[in-house]
Amino acid sequence: MGHFFHKLLNTVAYFAFFSSNAYAVIAFPDEVKRTYLTAAPFASGIWGLIHLLFFGFVIYQWIPGSEEKDEIIHNAFGWNFIFTGLLTSAWLQFLVSDYLIVAWIISLLLASSVSVIYYRLSFEKAVATSFVEFLFTRAPISLFTGWSTYIVWLSFSIAFTSEVSEAGPTLWDRAVVFAFFLLSIPSAVFFTRSRWQHNGYGDPIANLALGWAILAVAVYQGDFWIKAIGYFSAFSVLLASIEPMIWGSSSTTRFVDVESAAESERTPLVRGSN
Repeated sequence: MGHFFHKLLNTVAYFAFFSSNAYAVIAFPDEVKRTYLTAAPFASGIWGLIHLLFFGFVIYQWIPGSEEKDEIIHNAFGWNFIFTGLLTSAWLQFLVSDYLIVAWIISLLLASSVSVIYYRLSFEKAVATSFVEFLFTRAPISLFTGWSTYIVWLSFSIAFTSEVSEAGPTLWDRAVVFAFFLLSIPSAVFFTRSRWQHNGYGDPIANLALGWAILAVAVYQGDFWIKAIGYFSAFSVLLASIEPMIWGSSSTTRFVDVESAAESERTPLVRGSN
């Protein structure tokens, strides 16, 4: 009964918080201040993909399955799916209502809520058992994890930096933009080297979302240095996504292999009899 109630609340939360705000989020409201971290309109298309995959998650949870599947829904996602939907809705409402500092604080809570699910999936259940499980549980959370990183920085930019003008960005505006660009590179390395390995390739999906956001900012902005460093950062983040595929395995995989080798060395060649 408890699991049924939880699934029902997940379904209600999706239609109440995610679906009801899908159009407003995808077609980012015109009344929101444009800053030097505002991305090109095409970037918001990732919201549509996240919402679509979460809809798949809502359907997937009702399909009878194994105890392992129930563990993902009720332990890995837990109540954080509902919190994430609520926080997404609240973030947008405060943003369009010009409560910008509150919106930034909520964006931090939103990113934290998504990160909790990401951590549980990454470190408590290492490998997806099927493509469907991967598509409707891990993929949307990875996308949202990378995208929520951009949301936090965008919200900070809207609250604390100046609007785009003919005078160009101030030193402070550039500092915030460059901080987002350059700090995204070690974040991308973390996502790639994380312990969550799908076929031994870490987590490139979060990097793709983050790189997509940076690329869209670089495309949209007119300042030369923002464009230049933005393209460099986007290339670096996307390269971090595909690097394991180029070399065949990630450092994480090699690290696990080293541990396994060390364990083998400690195993005695001849076991004593009882």
